[in-house]
Amino acid sequence: MKWVYAAAGLMWICGSGMIVQGQPASAPTTLIKPAGEELTTVTTGMIQATIELDGFFEPIDPVEVRLRPKSYQGALEIKSIAPLGATVKPGELILQIDSAELSRQLAEAENGLLSARANLHKAEADDYLGDQSDALAMQMAQEELANAQAALKWWEDVDGKQLKRSAELAVRNSKNNVEDQSDELDQLRKMYKTEELTSATADIVIKRALRALELAKINQEMAEAREQKVKQFDYNVSRQKLVFAIEQKKQAVDQLKAAQESQRTLRKAAVVSARLNVEKAEAKVAELKADLEQLTVRAPHEGVVYYGQLVQGAWQNANPKSLRIGEKLTAGQVVLTLARPGAMRLVVDVPETRVGWIKPGMEARIVPLAYPDAATSGKCQSPLPVGQPKDGGLAYQMLIEPESVDSRLLAGMKASVRIDAGRAENVLLVPVSAVSRGRVKLRIDGKDQWRDVITGRSDGEYVEIRTGLKQGDQVVTKVGK
Repeated sequence: MKWVYAAAGLMWICGSGMIVQGQPASAPTTLIKPAGEELTTVTTGMIQATIELDGFFEPIDPVEVRLRPKSYQGALEIKSIAPLGATVKPGELILQIDSAELSRQLAEAENGLLSARANLHKAEADDYLGDQSDALAMQMAQEELANAQAALKWWEDVDGKQLKRSAELAVRNSKNNVEDQSDELDQLRKMYKTEELTSATADIVIKRALRALELAKINQEMAEAREQKVKQFDYNVSRQKLVFAIEQKKQAVDQLKAAQESQRTLRKAAVVSARLNVEKAEAKVAELKADLEQLTVRAPHEGVVYYGQLVQGAWQNANPKSLRIGEKLTAGQVVLTLARPGAMRLVVDVPETRVGWIKPGMEARIVPLAYPDAATSGKCQSPLPVGQPKDGGLAYQMLIEPESVDSRLLAGMKASVRIDAGRAENVLLVPVSAVSRGRVKLRIDGKDQWRDVITGRSDGEYVEIRTGLKQGDQVVTKVGK
């Protein structure tokens, strides 16, 4: 099989604008096999990378007018709005929303606040008076309990003893009376025997004495029975009533405590609820007042008026027809953007394959598409650490600070950017098509084997090999199916 060697030329210019230069003696050599498989001999050369990107101008620290009412529920109707593209001065009115409905809601909220404060005052007064009433009721209940306990003590010390003593005295008096009547009857009988009285008189006196004695004995029996009843029944019944009265008073005190605790809790809860209602009403009034202030927007500084919001180089919600007087806005949308004249920077998306080439402070050439004569230089900042899907890969947003900004440039205008990513001399080079997922297919003694490599800069056609290969190695650049 015959091999044909094709030497690389002195210079290659890739379609992406990245330039690779090399010497004839050191340029990679491609070996072409008749079967369609291409081999390239690894050799040294010089590679210079230039990154070409597209970007757009965005204002620096713009003021985005966005209506975000917290409590207002109603339409946001445009009453006045600054013209698109107008240059306004500090303090100049740029947006006015009809405030009639909001003012009505604010008046209702202020009236609700007055009612809430009145309810709070009443709840606090009820709580205070309830505490005073509870204290008095508890004092009265405790005094009634103390009186009941004192009544029992008085009963046991005085009344109960006197009740028994009275019954005993009544029995004693009855016995004494019986004895007296018996003695008197005996004396009468003796006396009527010795005295000379008629038998009729004696009979009357004796009969009367017998009846008195009989009644005295009956009274004695009754007194003894009454004494027994007093000691065994009346005393205990009377005492038990006093004991039960004490228990009732204790229960009344306990019930009063429970009822007062429940009422106290309800009163405290009513105060807390009323206070929360006041705070809620105050917050609503404050929020509506803040919402009312939002309806009048004045320029905080000099600037150019743009309608809508700039997102990734495109203006959103920027149709002038939807921002005329009488049109209604959606809460939360950016109505307009105020940008300082000349305060702009360029935004570009750096492909993932080029992020590693960018260093903060690299110089970039900026050429506005609308005004090429306004071309200027700029300094690159660090790409953002989070990439976004774009063109099948990831792109990392980067800001470029221009040295000067032409007054004709507007936010959202496009520009082309060229960044010198540096160059490397006397480095190993292979075609980009030879590298797949960090390795190459190396041809050794007619056999292919995969070899891990570490790559460096690339111009889109050739790539620098830092480790894994040496000069003179042969790698497969195309493999036939």
